[in-house]
Amino acid sequence: MILGKFGEPTLHNCLKSWGSVRKVRYLTDLHNSVRYALENAEKEFSKDSFREYILIGRQRRLELIRKHDQDVFYTPMGRAILATKRLWVTLPDTLVFLKNIGVFRIEKGRVHLLPLARKLGQVSNQNAANLILIEAILKSKYSAYWCSLWLLNTRGSIKIPRAFAHRRKSLRSLLWEQGVRTDVASFYTIRDLFYELEAVNWYIDSDGNEYLYPTIAIVEDEDSDHEWQYSFSLGSFKILYQRKISMDSFVDALVSSYMRFTRSRFDVEADLLSVRDDLCKDLRISDHQFSELLREAQKYIKERIAIRLSFGSIRIRKRNYALKITTLPQVSSDRLALYIRLSRRSLA
Repeated sequence: MILGKFGEPTLHNCLKSWGSVRKVRYLTDLHNSVRYALENAEKEFSKDSFREYILIGRQRRLELIRKHDQDVFYTPMGRAILATKRLWVTLPDTLVFLKNIGVFRIEKGRVHLLPLARKLGQVSNQNAANLILIEAILKSKYSAYWCSLWLLNTRGSIKIPRAFAHRRKSLRSLLWEQGVRTDVASFYTIRDLFYELEAVNWYIDSDGNEYLYPTIAIVEDEDSDHEWQYSFSLGSFKILYQRKISMDSFVDALVSSYMRFTRSRFDVEADLLSVRDDLCKDLRISDHQFSELLREAQKYIKERIAIRLSFGSIRIRKRNYALKITTLPQVSSDRLALYIRLSRRSLA
């Protein structure tokens, strides 16, 4: 447990083993579990029905990925077809996780709705839903989630050298040296879920090294939240969420990152994944927030530059970027932006 007697997070357990956390990896799994709970409350629980809710969400994600990058095979998403039996193995653990964070539990064979599902069913704003989920997960019995965020905020980033890119068991010793007290699979489970909840981000540099960094802050200073849009308290700690970024600052950062990939030239098409990684790293923001700011920048009132987004196929491939592909801005209902072109607007 990470919570003390009065529900306050403690840090001493983060120095010991965090245990294994492989229950839920994707945000769509949580959202579809909530939807299942709301639509099936007090009904008889069906493994087949619940499994279909989960797999349909994964299948939609997979179709989006393959539409933009035919060569992406990212387990377990890559095998998330309705015929797979892979989920049968993890279903009991998934149900325990959902019960412990407050989504639903099985009681006398029926679906019993829990407070978190009811609360999420009443919100439609993504940021509000993310905050509710982050708070529920950090308050849960799974210390690995709290400890990983605390560690990232303490260290600033975690580096996975290119030599460990294939996630072999040998990576575990490297993670432990950096304070990550869990197994390799659990580390990436936590990373992926917190990435979609906009709590962490990562990128791979030109040498193939992977860097994971926090996009939220854990503080004990009551006056430190003026640079953040949202916050909530957790014991004596405060969780700060989504940095306040002015449009001027964002556009300046966008131009700088774009120029790095176009040899300082406007009117040249650049890889949006690379530009986004570079900008998010500098501003320490999530990929989701990048998309929100980019939409605003496209109608920037000062009209400093014209921003054009386009789709196509991925030319620059980076390992395990399937998840990051799904968070690219949309240019249509079924197409994601893969390229960006900046142009100076005429002053006439």
